[in-house]
Amino acid sequence: MFRAFEAKLRSMDAADFFQHQRWYQHKGELIRGIEAVDAIELAEGIALLLCRFKYDHAQTALYAIPFDAKRGEIDCSYSESYLNRLFAGIATGTKVRGGKGYIMFESLDGRSESSSGITFEHLDVSSTNTLVCAHTSEGDVLLKMIRRLEEGTNVEAEVNAYLSSCTNFQSCPRLLATIRYRGDNGETYHLASAFKFIPRAQSGWDSTLNYLAEKLSEGASKGFTGISIAPYVERMKHLGREVAFMHLAMGGDPAMTSVGTSGSEFVDREKFQWKNIAKERATAIQMRVASTFERVMSIVDAHRNEIEGLDLVVSSRNLLSTFIDRIPETLQKFGVATRQHGDFHLGQFMIADEKVYFIDFEGEPLRSAKERSMAMPIVMDVAGMVRSFNYASFAAWFAFRDQAGARKPDEAALKKARAFCEMWEDETRRAFVDAYLDTLKNTGSIPVPFEDRKLIDATLAIFVLEKAMYELEYEVRNRPDWVAIPIGGITNIIKMMK
Repeated sequence: MFRAFEAKLRSMDAADFFQHQRWYQHKGELIRGIEAVDAIELAEGIALLLCRFKYDHAQTALYAIPFDAKRGEIDCSYSESYLNRLFAGIATGTKVRGGKGYIMFESLDGRSESSSGITFEHLDVSSTNTLVCAHTSEGDVLLKMIRRLEEGTNVEAEVNAYLSSCTNFQSCPRLLATIRYRGDNGETYHLASAFKFIPRAQSGWDSTLNYLAEKLSEGASKGFTGISIAPYVERMKHLGREVAFMHLAMGGDPAMTSVGTSGSEFVDREKFQWKNIAKERATAIQMRVASTFERVMSIVDAHRNEIEGLDLVVSSRNLLSTFIDRIPETLQKFGVATRQHGDFHLGQFMIADEKVYFIDFEGEPLRSAKERSMAMPIVMDVAGMVRSFNYASFAAWFAFRDQAGARKPDEAALKKARAFCEMWEDETRRAFVDAYLDTLKNTGSIPVPFEDRKLIDATLAIFVLEKAMYELEYEVRNRPDWVAIPIGGITNIIKMMK
């Protein structure tokens, strides 16, 4: 099968093909070779190929590529024959042998329907995974196919399996099945996850930008007086409470966990417990933040004369460095850690029928699977949402400004619009953070020093600063016109320290 794959690659511009695939994560890198790791035939003439791509400097990456040899189709992910075979495997819980290992299909909710009669819908979303909605007799299913493979446990599947099978937390799509590969050498790779599909859902990011666009339009017609944001603020209070319940569940809180449910053998409960922040862990976080700070400062130094606003960061170097040096002390005083979402922002939850569903528990994609599965101070996810509110505020303002620029701009109206966005961000952030902390406090089971709000704010500021520095690095390199957003986040930290 792999020989047919190689022959097809030789007959086409393979490098150009992969560069244009959304799931391919090594765009711009020269492919030095493609090695067959295994080929597992799932239907006549259709196989899942595990291919190791080789690049310069001994770098490699393992990709899962479904291949239809009969049709000569590289990446037949959306082929009905291929997809039906995957769902047939889930229904039967079978294993399919390849040359050097086998694929394991595992249903976590006892699904046993036939694959016949299933229709498939390609979901055209911005993702490095391949997403398909399967319309089945037992309900719609989201199949998430992983394309770049990592050895070991899939963080998202592990978290979703735990939340779905071992807790009563309802604000995430239920994990229904997994597909994994196990090599004869003992290595395992997660190939796909099947989730209950959420119909009529809109992302929190899209919902927020649509809301702000409507409010800015309303404000422009009313001179930005008498514009209420109370309904949105209430929604963010609800979101804060749901995030708190998510962390309670991920920390193994007795009120949120259940015992003996199906699929519980898929996860290690010991990984989902409240942890104390040991000195070694606090120091490791400090070293991570310090490394990011030094890297970002070198970029800032190189561009300070080209991009407005960077001088403020440079002039605050010593103050920020002192704050970072104190991270171990701050974290040990704060004391509480648990598993996190890890890459939390407005785009990581969906709204459907007034309910909130958290998605994509993969964590920060640039970190290793081991690091993404570590217990972290509980406000790390909160920091991600705080930064996301800031980005939404500016994104809405930029859109309003650009739209106004197409006409004769009214400077006074633009200033009022910016002030409105700042007010929205402040109110939204406060409502979300306070509701989150109040919910944890009311449980009475989490040893957070709620009486010391300055300590809580300082701990939150550590991760807000870290995220803002990542953002600053990205914006300087890619969108210099947007550097004001992360600079604003860093400025808020500086004001807090003074």
